[in-house]
Amino acid sequence: MSEQELEKYFTMDKSNWYTLDDRGRKEWKMEKVAEFWKRIREKGNNNFNNYKFPIFEQSSTLIKKGQPLKEDENFWKAGEKQEFTEDVNFFAAMFEEKTHFTNIVFRENVFFTDAFFAEDVIFDNTTFSGMADFAAATFGFGKKALFNSTFKAESHFDHATFNEESGFSGSIFEGKVYFNKTNFKEKVDFFRTKFIGDTYFEHTTFEGEVDFTKTIFKNTSVTLFQDLKNVSKLYFSDINFPKTVTFRRVDFTKTSFNQCDLTEVQFNECEWGGGIRVVLANEHDNNLKDYKELESLYRQLKRNFDTLKNWELSGKAYRSEMLIRRYRLHSSFIKNRKKTLIVFDINFWEWLFYLIYGRSSGFTQSFLTPFLWIIITIILFAFIFFHLKYKWSEFIECFPDALQVSLASALPLFKTKIEGINWWLSSLETFICSILLVFFILALRKRFKQ
Repeated sequence: MSEQELEKYFTMDKSNWYTLDDRGRKEWKMEKVAEFWKRIREKGNNNFNNYKFPIFEQSSTLIKKGQPLKEDENFWKAGEKQEFTEDVNFFAAMFEEKTHFTNIVFRENVFFTDAFFAEDVIFDNTTFSGMADFAAATFGFGKKALFNSTFKAESHFDHATFNEESGFSGSIFEGKVYFNKTNFKEKVDFFRTKFIGDTYFEHTTFEGEVDFTKTIFKNTSVTLFQDLKNVSKLYFSDINFPKTVTFRRVDFTKTSFNQCDLTEVQFNECEWGGGIRVVLANEHDNNLKDYKELESLYRQLKRNFDTLKNWELSGKAYRSEMLIRRYRLHSSFIKNRKKTLIVFDINFWEWLFYLIYGRSSGFTQSFLTPFLWIIITIILFAFIFFHLKYKWSEFIECFPDALQVSLASALPLFKTKIEGINWWLSSLETFICSILLVFFILALRKRFKQ
């Protein structure tokens, strides 16, 4: 067979090499498969561009990495190690069955650019010593793509599409890694993944859940999450984020943090809920019980924004911290109501304080709230004063006098010659409005600071 004929043989369609059983599974003609792999071993180079691979031969799982094979298997002859010692090209290759690169070492660069994996893909205990390029690769429908590998040099997953569940659990990226414009259509798992080199998730699409549990980001390398698309839910757990991690234009209303340190993370132009406070996806968890942890997260965010002198977001984070504290105190005294009377529960009184603090001033983040309460208080006490001294038939003539007395009681700056109606009521109004006035001044000061 000439070289041209051999290339045609490797790249030709192989749909007639198998039949489908009742369950739709492929039953390969093993004599054709054996002949294919024999010719692969004899071809003498690592150029597999546009090749269409049938089912892999049975992998020797008992053979450890670096040990010679006892018999011929896939790309290697008996006595050879499962290693590619030169550059390997799988450009636009198609893998029609389960693909196993277990205990394999790629000593130089490997290119799976624009490759198509029709079935499950497993790179288990695989070492990529050179560049690993999976750019524009497609991982098939209904099948998983699992990597538990070490990438010692630069790696690319740009524009790759993962149509089903995928995972990089336990993988180590020692060089730069790019997931730019990668499309994850289902759940992806980065459990205990180590990103040692620079890491980029730019314009990455996450349509399923994304799990970064116990993931490690090195403080000596840049990690960038930017303009993530169609995010279903991002989940970060047990991570101490270094200051080299940056989130830019990320929607945090769909992001949950658990046991994380956020004090040094860089946040730029991110979405926090678009309202009067910061809102993390943790709040939407139906099983949310640990208010203390969520309160701590908002406190960390406040410190972070204070350090960056982003006073507006700092105020919003503080409002969220106080609100979650109020929820926590409410939950505490409700749980203890069978053991202790509410009036003897310190959590009840603290909750009441934060309830008033929030309702009357927005936790000193809104100057309009106390201003409106001052007006309402003045008008309310004016009606009380009028009711105590005058008749309702004299309302038009005498209500201004009652309003004048109320205004003088609320704000001692204003004086009136009209005799006070009730010292206790006047003192109560003065007390209430003095607190509201303090809240108003504090909120106004913070607003000018922002």
